[in-house]
Amino acid sequence: MNNLATNDSTTKNGLTYPEIRAALMLKGITCREIARRAGVSESAVTQTIKSCYRFKGFGVRKVIAEALEMSVDDIWTPAESN
Repeated sequence: MNNLATNDSTTKNGLTYPEIRAALMLKGITCREIARRAGVSESAVTQTIKSCYRFKGFGVRKVIAEALEMSVDDIWTPAESN
């Protein structure tokens, strides 16, 4: 697994937008593919990754976490998940 998924300080605090995008790219997964899997638009995926306050996209978060072989809590902090 890559360093993003195993770095304790990163996973403890959640990942940033660039870190999530980089992790997806390392696995060869695009936002378009996540959108297809989740049944939403690419914009919804981007908003979810950026943790927009209006769009939390809990279902999309699960798809992203599964694609990265991580838990939702490792990617987004519990405060962001509420």
